[in-house]
Amino acid sequence: MLELLTDRERFEKALYDAQDAERQAVKPKQERLETVDKLIAECEVESEGLTAALAQVPKDGVMSRTIKKNIAELEKRYTDLSEERSKIEKVLSNQILTDEDITEALQFREDAIVGMHNPTFENMRRSLEVLRLNVVVKSTQVTIKCLIPVGEVTFDLRTPLSHACISRQRPTP
Repeated sequence: MLELLTDRERFEKALYDAQDAERQAVKPKQERLETVDKLIAECEVESEGLTAALAQVPKDGVMSRTIKKNIAELEKRYTDLSEERSKIEKVLSNQILTDEDITEALQFREDAIVGMHNPTFENMRRSLEVLRLNVVVKSTQVTIKCLIPVGEVTFDLRTPLSHACISRQRPTP
């Protein structure tokens, strides 16, 4: 990772490659969102028809009960689709590495190279957030992952870090 930070062009390319990979990964979700939007619009049109039909039939008749049942089913379908839409939008808004994120990461890289000795907590937090640094501790094993595909780093907590056997796994495509 350190060699990646010292090579600006490689670091920037890695960020844009990660951004492209994210965009490709979210395409199915974006397509599903478009489908859900169309289904919601169809529900709205159908509800207008059912409401008009209900107004035309006697309140206690068989047709009224059937229409009311259809309305209840339509409301359930509409609610489910709306919830799905919200979940997809939330996932999409959290997944995209924006150009602004890349600019921030590049600025952090520049600051780090220049020798930023006392970064603020917020600067460090935001940089780690942009790079999506993920540290998982299981028993005595620590695994570190990052948005930039530099591989996965794992080490054993029982071994002093200076002597730790660090294993790298190449990222899976």
